[in-house]
Amino acid sequence: MKRNSIAGLLVLATLLSIAAGCGSATVQLRGIAPMNVNDTDESTPVDVRVFALASDAKFLGAGFETLWSDAPGVLGADLIGKPVQVAVYPGSASDAPISVSLPTGGGDWIGIMALYRKSDGLPRTIAVRADASDDRVLELTGYGVRWEGASADGTVPGSTPAAAAPAPEPEAKPDASSPKRGR
Repeated sequence: MKRNSIAGLLVLATLLSIAAGCGSATVQLRGIAPMNVNDTDESTPVDVRVFALASDAKFLGAGFETLWSDAPGVLGADLIGKPVQVAVYPGSASDAPISVSLPTGGGDWIGIMALYRKSDGLPRTIAVRADASDDRVLELTGYGVRWEGASADGTVPGSTPAAAAPAPEPEAKPDASSPKRGR
């Protein structure tokens, strides 16, 4: 009887440790008009893909079109599972955000990309540490993405955009709470 109890506890402990490595993250998204404006000056929805990533380097370094059309080929082993795709509709800054949850499979990063009709210089891709994604709202406005409370260029107060960041010192580690911007 004790052997069965011990074996059962070992199986339960193994399953719990596996489940702990397969966490999940939630990303909050909000569309703010004007957004993805068409030829008749109407704001239109934007398709957004949310990726669980082992690393953000390939995601942020990839060209937008290549990443959108061949994410598995571009990201390789950095891609964990399949991306989640949602449509974000235009609204106002006071609207409640939509929540997108995805399993991270133990990955450290969440990559987010928005498919707009055109580009206006704002980033269309952003990466954030998975453990910091629940606390932020990503706003889609104009033809780009920015964190809630960010300035017009998408910069979050107290952080530096990845493109403008100085080269890290040899032993420096990135701040886990700072989002990174891509293209």
